[in-house]
Amino acid sequence: MSAQEVLAGFVHLDEKGRIAITKPIREAFGLHAGSTVAWVKVANGLMIIPQDRYLAQLMDDATAALERAGLTSDDLLSGLDETRAEVTTEHYGEGYFVRLRETAAKRDATTKP
Repeated sequence: MSAQEVLAGFVHLDEKGRIAITKPIREAFGLHAGSTVAWVKVANGLMIIPQDRYLAQLMDDATAALERAGLTSDDLLSGLDETRAEVTTEHYGEGYFVRLRETAAKRDATTKP
């Protein structure tokens, strides 16, 4: 039976809530161990959408955009710590990192033997 002939089927969830996708369907959509799929609740149903091709295209597009801009991934990562601190401070306030360090110090003081 080819994947084009398989339009519907049944599967059982295993003890961890996982489902198996049959081989013809995996082959038709190029799915393999480690593939990414999106799921969407639609009314009383569940739609599963393969994402590997989409994610590969997204990565190619991002790489091309970086190349056009003359940037490397190291260029993007070089200011990450400063940017993270700015965004965190803007969102949580000036004293966030102080409170975070104090909380961690208290936790460490109570958990050390």
